[in-house]
Amino acid sequence: MKRVAITLIALFIASSLFAGGKECEMRAKGTPVTLTGTLTHSGSGDEAKTVFHVANTSQNYTVCEQTKASILEQTSGAGTYRVKGKVVSCSGHEELVIESAQKI
Repeated sequence: MKRVAITLIALFIASSLFAGGKECEMRAKGTPVTLTGTLTHSGSGDEAKTVFHVANTSQNYTVCEQTKASILEQTSGAGTYRVKGKVVSCSGHEELVIESAQKI
């Protein structure tokens, strides 16, 4: 009985560690970028999504959830921003991890 309980606990822990979540090729494999454009915030809570629209192009990047909340708060106002960060591959598509942002 003890053996079964220990096995079940081990399986639960292992499944918790490997369950769901996005796998992003973070800092080591990302492409460094400096971009100018606008940010659009939509939704709230778990449904929150931020999209960066690159100026003078039709290119858009979803902002990665790995971006610090303080940077997202800093960019919550309307306007044009110059951002520095990395473009990373997340769940089969490219996302932008913003490391710094400056309103211009």
